[in-house]
Amino acid sequence: MLELFSRSPEGLTLAEDSHLTPLPIDDAAASLSAILLDEDYYAFLKSMVREAGGIPVLNEVAIIPFKARAWLDLSSERNAGGKVDEKNIKKHRNDVARLLQVLSPDASYPLPETVANAMRAFVELATTEIDYNPEQFKVNMTREDVADRLRAA
Repeated sequence: MLELFSRSPEGLTLAEDSHLTPLPIDDAAASLSAILLDEDYYAFLKSMVREAGGIPVLNEVAIIPFKARAWLDLSSERNAGGKVDEKNIKKHRNDVARLLQVLSPDASYPLPETVANAMRAFVELATTEIDYNPEQFKVNMTREDVADRLRAA
């Protein structure tokens, strides 16, 4: 999967609360979109990029806060009555635990305050959902382990 991130495009007027923008492309890749970020998330993203084969990619550590933010945004949209695919919401939540496995258990990473606040909200909300059991999707941690590791990181 390819996800593109950007600040709001200059010169375009977007609907309030927009976080996706269409990309003009040919029919072969008809489902691409760019995820629009606020300045804090964009600066965080830029600070966490590494190069792989000459291509800038987001460091594994930084993917976790973006997955958590996606879960928060989609959950909020669903709770407000929006049409959201429940599988997509769970995928982002579960991906956080999956990605957490690649980090050292005692790892700690500084986050901008906006990102840290979203991570705290994710831990509070996602890890207490009744159907959240990382062992069910082959992560060798309990929900409490995931919450503790995220709080410590």
